[in-house]
Amino acid sequence: MPCSATCLSSIVIVVASIYMHFSTFSSNQMKKYEDSLSPQLLPIYQNIVKERMQISMQGYAIGFFLSLAFLIYNTKIRNVPLSTIPTLCSFIFISYIVNHLYYMIMPKSDHMLKHLTKKEEIDAWLTMYDFMKTQFHISFAIGLVALAIYFFSFC
Repeated sequence: MPCSATCLSSIVIVVASIYMHFSTFSSNQMKKYEDSLSPQLLPIYQNIVKERMQISMQGYAIGFFLSLAFLIYNTKIRNVPLSTIPTLCSFIFISYIVNHLYYMIMPKSDHMLKHLTKKEEIDAWLTMYDFMKTQFHISFAIGLVALAIYFFSFC
């Protein structure tokens, strides 16, 4: 059934993730922050970004394999017939939730704030942090709008 809670949640996740990716990584705010860093701080920042990306990719990989395990368990052990839309929705939902939890739980080796000493550096970091936080909330709201459009069109 394409109107299940899993599918509806997956729509929010996909739309929010796409918006978040394009609105942050292609933004002037990220470039502006990088440009504000001293030559000593830039490699530290780049290493932190690289580590966070690796943690995120590991989370998605674990989520992917847990989604596969869920699929195999349902089709081979429980003998649940495979249906494309609910399967895809479950796959997306499990992958994202596992990724999110993994990212939040995994310890990070470094934090940018530990290296900032000047008021201007801290202010620049807080500006970017506020931007990222706002983009996250906007992406979630856009995902909910997409959900409403989907829900009122098909459910």
